[in-house]
Amino acid sequence: MDVDIVPTPSDAVTVAADMDADVELDEEDEALSDPFPDLDLWFTNQPPSGDQIARYQALRRMALDLAGMISSQCGRTPESKTAMDRLRETVMWANCSIAVNRTGASMRDDDDADADTEAAA
Repeated sequence: MDVDIVPTPSDAVTVAADMDADVELDEEDEALSDPFPDLDLWFTNQPPSGDQIARYQALRRMALDLAGMISSQCGRTPESKTAMDRLRETVMWANCSIAVNRTGASMRDDDDADADTEAAA
């Protein structure tokens, strides 16, 4: 009679722990091992500082102007309701961007900046 050996979850954990112990990560690998390095920034209160309040206010003024335009030009339709929902969502994400980007500095890739420099030359 043949006996099948079925690994248990604890066997898998032991094997994984043994594998991790033998591997040393370089700095690049360590950075890749944490897929969400900004958790503290995302999930802690970020009180406004510097010019953030002015940036929030400017964004909301522009969104209110666009909302008024959508309301007056499109009427009350399912599509305009979707447009308003998406505008509210856009403002939410933009506010989030302001909250985590205290300086207002651009987060563009170096490749984009290089392309702009080459285009200007």
